Amino acid sequence: RVFKETTGYNFSRFTNHVKIERAKQLLLSTDKDIVDIAFDVGYNNQQYFAKIFKSFTNLSPYSYRQKELNKPKPSSASD
Repeated sequence: RVFKETTGYNFSRFTNHVKIERAKQLLLSTDKDIVDIAFDVGYNNQQYFAKIFKSFTNLSPYSYRQKELNKPKPSSASD
C-alpha cells in the first residue's frame, strides 16, 4: 500500500511502466527488431509486450516507432 501511495502505481504496473519507458527509448534510438527490444526490457513474449505497450501508449511498438521517427524536427531559430 505504501508503494502505491508513493508512486501512484501498484508494483506490477510500476515495473511495466519502467519497462515500457525503456522500450520507447530503444525503439527511437536503435534499429533493433521489436522482439529483441521486448526481450531486452524483460518480456519473454512479444505479443504480451505489444499488449502492455499499447495499454500505456495507445499504439503498437511498430506504430509508435513510425510515428515518432516521422515527426517533423523542430527547426532552430537560426535556420
